Amino acid sequence: MHARTGTDDRATTCAELTRPSSWGHSRGDSIAAGRIVASRLGGGAEYEVLVVEDERFGRAVAKVVRPHLVAAGAACALLAREAAALAAISSPFVVRPLDVELEVEPPHLLVEHVEGPTLRRVLRRRGQLRPDEVVCLGATLALALAAVADSGWLHLDVKPENIVMASPACLLDFSISQRIHGAMACDPLVGTPAYMAPEQHAGAAGTLGPAADVYALAVTLTEALTGELPTGAGIRSQLLPPPFESLLGRALAPHPDVRPSAAELADALLAPLEAAGGHAERRRVG
Repeated sequence: MHARTGTDDRATTCAELTRPSSWGHSRGDSIAAGRIVASRLGGGAEYEVLVVEDERFGRAVAKVVRPHLVAAGAACALLAREAAALAAISSPFVVRPLDVELEVEPPHLLVEHVEGPTLRRVLRRRGQLRPDEVVCLGATLALALAAVADSGWLHLDVKPENIVMASPACLLDFSISQRIHGAMACDPLVGTPAYMAPEQHAGAAGTLGPAADVYALAVTLTEALTGELPTGAGIRSQLLPPPFESLLGRALAPHPDVRPSAAELADALLAPLEAAGGHAERRRVG
């Protein structure tokens, strides 16, 4: 029999202290009246993500605040803000909110269940997408971001992990969203640095606007097309139709005033699709 040493005990204790707490829900457990866990989907430091069967909404996804964060209230406040953002946005390309329960245990946000792999999973499997796929995906997500901006919000974490490759594609996870009015770069840094616009990084002067989301989308589309993040060497132009290369180049401009708006980006990407199809229906892009 293996005997633990004192060092082993200390290591185990440290691991337990740093491991995110969990409500321990498993299949068949209830998180609210008429809301039963079907499976675990994942999660992060602040939230657990569960697939649930709901008697009103059918299959849905519950974003659950981890138990050790409930008392402090900050994670619940962020969840309430995410629910407010989603409720304000009207777009077939953004995940729909269904319910929010913050005064129960566990506090959670319920959103629609979108079938399909994330863009990250697709890129891990395939390496990159075809140019025509990227044009279609980009148009869909640009329309999503135009709706987000029109609603008065910023997403601020557009990246392959937060895009589901459904039909049409769908933008998820408004965990760090902010209202456009008064949105500021965060210190300490909040977001995913590789996809963040220069003005979004901690210490950047001034406020944030919709151009930050356009930048993140351009990074995401470049990665989807080339399999690489954009660098100082630029985009691998041999893989891009020339108008697309120019458009992404402008969307990646260091200064936000140079970038196209999400609506302008959508128009530019939709133009060849509409020309080829005669009369494309924007709701069905993606």
